[in-house]
Amino acid sequence: MQHPAILAFESLLAARNASPGAEARARIDEQIRERYQRPLAVMIGDMSGFSRITQAHGILHFLGLIQRMRALAAPIVRGHGGSLVKFEADNLYATFPSPDAALDAAIDLHAACESSARDPDDTVRMSLGLGFGPVLDIDGVDFYGDQVNLASKLGEDIAEAGEVLVSQDFLESCSDRKGWFWDKRFTRISNIGFDYYSLMRKN
Repeated sequence: MQHPAILAFESLLAARNASPGAEARARIDEQIRERYQRPLAVMIGDMSGFSRITQAHGILHFLGLIQRMRALAAPIVRGHGGSLVKFEADNLYATFPSPDAALDAAIDLHAACESSARDPDDTVRMSLGLGFGPVLDIDGVDFYGDQVNLASKLGEDIAEAGEVLVSQDFLESCSDRKGWFWDKRFTRISNIGFDYYSLMRKN
């Protein structure tokens, strides 16, 4: 059964789809934006090594790693003022009131993974993508937006274990960190090219 917040949002989308013309759809669009849209930093994380670890040690072993990841991540997200939107399989979805809060949480999450390290195949390793901009926040149950999509691409498709990759908009709204710098990169996904940045530790 769907969450009431999702049902309410989808009812507005259904009304939009049933609207007879552009003017009526524009009114509903404005209603949706007024109700749900606000600037948020988003974090989307993915655990690394699923195929290799599962083949070597079995699915129960990796499910145990997922449980450990969730236990590590949840208090860190909330400790930096974030909202844990959801866990799906080995993925993490969270929002934060500011890019600085999201970046601090990302740094702390990787540090927690390192400090809890065991054998290579018994260690939680995360790849993280961060974005910032207008987000449709469905009462903390789900979220949508261009920066959500970018964070997903960065965290799930591009980042390696231990990396923090951020969008251009995130970088432009984030404070510098002593001892860290940004490495500029470029990628093309679905025929759309864009710059992104990797957080790197200074030697």
